[in-house]
Amino acid sequence: MYVPPAKRKGEMKCRLFRALKANAGVGRWIDPPSPPKIVGYEEGTPIKSGDFQRFTCVAIGGNPLATLRWFKRDREVRAITSISGSGVFSELVLRADASDNGAVYRCEATNSATEKPLITKIKLTVH
Repeated sequence: MYVPPAKRKGEMKCRLFRALKANAGVGRWIDPPSPPKIVGYEEGTPIKSGDFQRFTCVAIGGNPLATLRWFKRDREVRAITSISGSGVFSELVLRADASDNGAVYRCEATNSATEKPLITKIKLTVH
């Protein structure tokens, strides 16, 4: 049985009829989220050392919704995550310093339907 993604609501019931006996089963659909996007900064735009900068990673859809994680180079950094409608938002606020010049920050989106994280990256310019 195929059900288009737009019609899936997370839980569906399927019945099999065989010689007047009915068996009901419950299945869960899993779908990957959209690839994440980072908003709040355009790569190459200079940030003044000492200034605060806000970045938001957004992943829409997916069943279950995505888990978002931020990394600076290869170290995970803390962020605040929220859910609104069918989207997940992870907000990273940092005080830029010299070590951020050329630093790559990445946001990873995962759920049980993704074999590998979906990734987006930004490279900072700090003066």
